[in-house]
Amino acid sequence: MDLITKFNKQEFINGIKAANGIAIAFIPFGFALGLISNTYNVNSVVSSVMTFIIYSGASQVLLYKIFATGSFDIFSAIFAAAMLNFRYVLINIPMYKALSNYDRKSKSLVGVLFTDETVAFLALKKNKSLSFALGVNLLGYLSFTLSSVFGVILGNYIPIIVINSMKFVLYGTFLSLLISSLIMDNKNLKIVLITLFLKAIFMCIYPFNMIPQSLQIVLILSLTSLIYAMISIWRDIK
Repeated sequence: MDLITKFNKQEFINGIKAANGIAIAFIPFGFALGLISNTYNVNSVVSSVMTFIIYSGASQVLLYKIFATGSFDIFSAIFAAAMLNFRYVLINIPMYKALSNYDRKSKSLVGVLFTDETVAFLALKKNKSLSFALGVNLLGYLSFTLSSVFGVILGNYIPIIVINSMKFVLYGTFLSLLISSLIMDNKNLKIVLITLFLKAIFMCIYPFNMIPQSLQIVLILSLTSLIYAMISIWRDIK
Protein backbone atom coordinates (compact mmCIF):
# COMPACT_ATOMS: atom_id res chain seq x y z
CA MET A 1 0.00 0.00 0.00
CA ASP A 2 1.44 3.35 -1.09
CA LEU A 3 0.49 5.05 2.17
CA ILE A 4 3.11 2.82 3.84
CA THR A 5 5.67 2.19 1.09
CA LYS A 6 5.74 5.82 -0.12
CA PHE A 7 5.31 7.42 3.30
CA ASN A 8 7.49 10.51 3.69
CA LYS A 9 8.06 11.46 7.32
CA GLN A 10 9.24 14.99 6.55
CA GLU A 11 6.21 15.72 4.33
CA PHE A 12 3.95 14.34 7.06
CA ILE A 13 5.52 16.67 9.64
CA ASN A 14 5.26 19.59 7.20
CA GLY A 15 1.56 18.82 6.79
CA ILE A 16 1.03 18.87 10.55
CA LYS A 17 2.87 22.18 10.88
CA ALA A 18 0.96 23.72 7.98
CA ALA A 19 -2.41 22.69 9.45
CA ASN A 20 -1.96 24.52 12.77
CA GLY A 21 -4.43 27.23 11.73
CA ILE A 22 -7.10 24.67 10.81
CA ALA A 23 -6.57 22.81 14.09
CA ILE A 24 -7.00 25.99 16.13
CA ALA A 25 -10.18 26.87 14.21
CA PHE A 26 -11.65 23.39 14.88
CA ILE A 27 -11.19 23.60 18.66
CA PRO A 28 -14.04 26.00 19.59
CA PHE A 29 -16.55 24.28 17.33
CA GLY A 30 -15.61 20.79 18.53
CA PHE A 31 -15.79 21.97 22.13
CA ALA A 32 -19.21 23.59 21.64
CA LEU A 33 -20.50 20.48 19.85
CA GLY A 34 -19.51 18.27 22.77
CA LEU A 35 -20.88 20.76 25.27
CA ILE A 36 -24.40 20.87 23.82
CA SER A 37 -24.72 17.08 23.46
CA ASN A 38 -26.08 16.84 27.01
CA THR A 39 -28.97 19.19 26.18
CA TYR A 40 -30.16 16.72 23.54
CA ASN A 41 -30.19 13.81 26.01
CA VAL A 42 -27.31 12.09 24.20
CA ASN A 43 -25.18 9.80 26.36
CA SER A 44 -21.63 11.10 26.88
CA VAL A 45 -20.04 7.88 25.60
CA VAL A 46 -22.34 7.77 22.55
CA SER A 47 -21.60 11.40 21.75
CA SER A 48 -17.84 10.85 21.99
CA VAL A 49 -17.95 7.73 19.81
CA MET A 50 -20.11 9.56 17.25
CA THR A 51 -17.51 12.31 17.02
CA PHE A 52 -14.67 9.87 16.26
CA ILE A 53 -16.70 7.84 13.74
CA ILE A 54 -18.75 10.50 11.96
CA TYR A 55 -16.24 13.38 12.04
CA SER A 56 -18.77 15.84 10.64
CA GLY A 57 -20.03 18.65 12.83
CA ALA A 58 -23.05 19.40 10.65
CA SER A 59 -24.15 15.74 10.54
CA GLN A 60 -23.66 15.32 14.28
CA VAL A 61 -25.74 18.40 15.05
CA LEU A 62 -28.43 17.06 12.72
CA LEU A 63 -28.40 13.70 14.54
CA TYR A 64 -28.65 15.49 17.89
CA LYS A 65 -31.71 17.26 16.56
CA ILE A 66 -33.26 13.97 15.44
CA PHE A 67 -32.51 12.40 18.84
CA ALA A 68 -34.26 15.32 20.53
CA THR A 69 -37.50 14.77 18.61
CA GLY A 70 -38.11 11.57 20.54
CA SER A 71 -39.04 9.71 17.35
CA PHE A 72 -35.57 8.57 16.35
CA ASP A 73 -35.09 5.76 13.89
CA ILE A 74 -31.79 4.59 12.45
CA PHE A 75 -32.88 4.78 8.80
CA SER A 76 -33.86 8.45 9.00
CA ALA A 77 -30.65 9.34 10.80
CA ILE A 78 -28.37 7.57 8.30
CA PHE A 79 -30.27 8.88 5.27
CA ALA A 80 -30.32 12.49 6.49
CA ALA A 81 -26.61 12.43 7.38
CA ALA A 82 -25.72 10.84 4.03
CA MET A 83 -27.67 13.47 2.09
CA LEU A 84 -26.02 16.27 4.06
CA ASN A 85 -22.54 14.90 3.34
CA PHE A 86 -23.14 13.94 -0.29
CA ARG A 87 -21.22 17.07 -1.31
CA TYR A 88 -18.00 15.30 -0.31
CA VAL A 89 -18.37 13.02 -3.32
CA LEU A 90 -17.86 16.07 -5.53
CA ILE A 91 -15.39 17.84 -3.24
CA ASN A 92 -13.03 14.86 -3.09
CA ILE A 93 -12.82 14.30 -6.85
CA PRO A 94 -10.20 17.05 -7.48
CA MET A 95 -8.13 15.80 -4.54
CA TYR A 96 -8.18 12.23 -5.83
CA LYS A 97 -7.01 13.47 -9.22
CA ALA A 98 -4.23 15.51 -7.60
CA LEU A 99 -3.08 12.36 -5.76
CA SER A 100 -3.23 10.20 -8.88
CA ASN A 101 0.24 8.74 -8.26
CA TYR A 102 -1.02 6.73 -5.29
CA ASP A 103 -3.16 3.59 -5.11
CA ARG A 104 -6.89 3.75 -4.47
CA LYS A 105 -6.78 2.18 -1.00
CA SER A 106 -4.26 4.75 0.26
CA LYS A 107 -6.27 7.66 -1.16
CA SER A 108 -9.45 6.28 0.41
CA LEU A 109 -7.87 6.01 3.87
CA VAL A 110 -6.64 9.60 3.70
CA GLY A 111 -9.85 10.76 2.02
CA VAL A 112 -12.14 9.76 4.89
CA LEU A 113 -10.54 12.56 6.92
CA PHE A 114 -11.11 15.27 4.32
CA THR A 115 -13.25 18.24 5.36
CA ASP A 116 -14.31 21.38 3.49
CA GLU A 117 -11.48 23.26 5.19
CA THR A 118 -8.71 20.73 4.58
CA VAL A 119 -9.70 20.24 0.93
CA ALA A 120 -9.66 24.00 0.33
CA PHE A 121 -6.32 24.30 2.15
CA LEU A 122 -4.69 21.48 0.19
CA ALA A 123 -6.03 22.87 -3.09
CA LEU A 124 -4.36 26.21 -2.35
CA LYS A 125 -1.10 24.55 -1.28
CA LYS A 126 -1.04 22.42 -4.45
CA ASN A 127 1.05 19.83 -2.62
CA LYS A 128 0.55 16.42 -4.25
CA SER A 129 2.17 14.41 -1.45
CA LEU A 130 -0.14 11.91 0.24
CA SER A 131 1.98 12.14 3.40
CA PHE A 132 1.46 15.91 3.51
CA ALA A 133 -2.32 15.46 3.06
CA LEU A 134 -2.34 12.85 5.83
CA GLY A 135 -0.57 15.26 8.20
CA VAL A 136 -3.07 18.03 7.47
CA ASN A 137 -6.09 15.74 7.81
CA LEU A 138 -4.88 13.92 10.92
CA LEU A 139 -4.18 17.09 12.90
CA GLY A 140 -7.59 18.51 12.00
CA TYR A 141 -9.26 15.22 12.99
CA LEU A 142 -7.51 15.02 16.37
CA SER A 143 -8.17 18.70 17.09
CA PHE A 144 -11.89 18.38 16.42
CA THR A 145 -12.51 15.03 18.10
CA LEU A 146 -10.45 15.63 21.25
CA SER A 147 -11.91 19.11 21.80
CA SER A 148 -15.39 17.62 21.37
CA VAL A 149 -14.70 14.91 23.95
CA PHE A 150 -13.39 17.59 26.32
CA GLY A 151 -16.64 19.51 25.77
CA VAL A 152 -18.70 16.39 26.53
CA ILE A 153 -16.82 15.81 29.80
CA LEU A 154 -16.98 19.45 30.87
CA GLY A 155 -20.67 19.59 29.97
CA ASN A 156 -21.43 17.30 32.91
CA TYR A 157 -20.26 19.99 35.33
CA ILE A 158 -21.48 23.20 33.68
CA PRO A 159 -24.93 24.63 34.58
CA ILE A 160 -27.55 23.76 31.96
CA ILE A 161 -28.39 27.43 31.39
CA VAL A 162 -24.82 28.04 30.17
CA ILE A 163 -24.92 25.01 27.87
CA ASN A 164 -28.27 26.08 26.43
CA SER A 165 -26.72 29.38 25.44
CA MET A 166 -24.37 27.41 23.16
CA LYS A 167 -27.22 26.07 21.02
CA PHE A 168 -26.62 28.85 18.54
CA VAL A 169 -24.05 26.43 17.12
CA LEU A 170 -26.93 24.35 15.74
CA TYR A 171 -28.27 27.21 13.67
CA GLY A 172 -24.88 28.76 12.92
CA THR A 173 -23.60 25.51 11.41
CA PHE A 174 -26.38 25.14 8.89
CA LEU A 175 -26.48 28.87 8.18
CA SER A 176 -22.77 28.81 7.30
CA LEU A 177 -23.34 25.83 4.98
CA LEU A 178 -26.28 27.60 3.37
CA ILE A 179 -24.42 30.87 2.83
CA SER A 180 -21.31 29.14 1.45
CA SER A 181 -23.41 27.10 -1.00
CA LEU A 182 -25.21 30.24 -2.21
CA ILE A 183 -21.90 32.06 -2.65
CA MET A 184 -20.48 29.18 -4.71
CA ASP A 185 -23.55 28.99 -6.95
CA ASN A 186 -26.64 31.20 -6.71
CA LYS A 187 -28.61 28.47 -8.50
CA ASN A 188 -28.72 26.76 -5.11
CA LEU A 189 -31.31 29.36 -4.14
CA LYS A 190 -33.87 27.26 -6.03
CA ILE A 191 -33.08 24.30 -3.78
CA VAL A 192 -33.51 26.47 -0.68
CA LEU A 193 -36.87 27.79 -1.88
CA ILE A 194 -38.13 24.29 -2.74
CA THR A 195 -37.06 23.04 0.69
CA LEU A 196 -38.77 25.93 2.49
CA PHE A 197 -41.96 25.38 0.47
CA LEU A 198 -42.05 21.67 1.32
CA LYS A 199 -41.26 22.36 4.98
CA ALA A 200 -44.21 24.78 5.13
CA ILE A 201 -46.49 22.08 3.72
CA PHE A 202 -45.31 19.50 6.26
CA MET A 203 -45.73 22.00 9.10
CA CYS A 204 -49.14 23.45 8.27
CA ILE A 205 -51.18 21.09 6.10
CA TYR A 206 -53.01 17.99 7.32
CA PRO A 207 -52.19 15.07 7.11
CA PHE A 208 -48.56 15.95 6.33
CA ASN A 209 -48.13 17.64 9.72
CA MET A 210 -48.97 14.33 11.42
CA ILE A 211 -45.89 12.60 9.99
CA PRO A 212 -43.04 12.08 12.53
CA GLN A 213 -40.38 14.76 12.23
CA SER A 214 -37.56 12.30 11.54
CA LEU A 215 -39.52 10.91 8.58
CA GLN A 216 -40.36 14.45 7.45
CA ILE A 217 -36.63 15.17 7.12
CA VAL A 218 -36.18 12.14 4.85
CA LEU A 219 -39.22 13.02 2.72
CA ILE A 220 -38.26 16.69 2.36
CA LEU A 221 -34.69 15.81 1.34
CA SER A 222 -35.91 13.22 -1.18
CA LEU A 223 -38.66 15.40 -2.66
CA THR A 224 -36.37 18.42 -2.92
CA SER A 225 -33.80 16.38 -4.84
CA LEU A 226 -36.49 14.91 -7.11
CA ILE A 227 -38.19 18.24 -7.84
CA TYR A 228 -34.91 20.02 -8.55
CA ALA A 229 -33.78 17.18 -10.84
CA MET A 230 -37.08 17.37 -12.76
CA ILE A 231 -36.76 21.16 -13.11
CA SER A 232 -33.19 20.79 -14.40
CA ILE A 233 -34.19 18.11 -16.93
CA TRP A 234 -37.16 20.18 -18.12
CA ARG A 235 -34.92 23.23 -18.54
CA ASP A 236 -32.36 21.26 -20.57
CA ILE A 237 -35.05 19.80 -22.83
CA LYS A 238 -36.57 23.22 -23.37
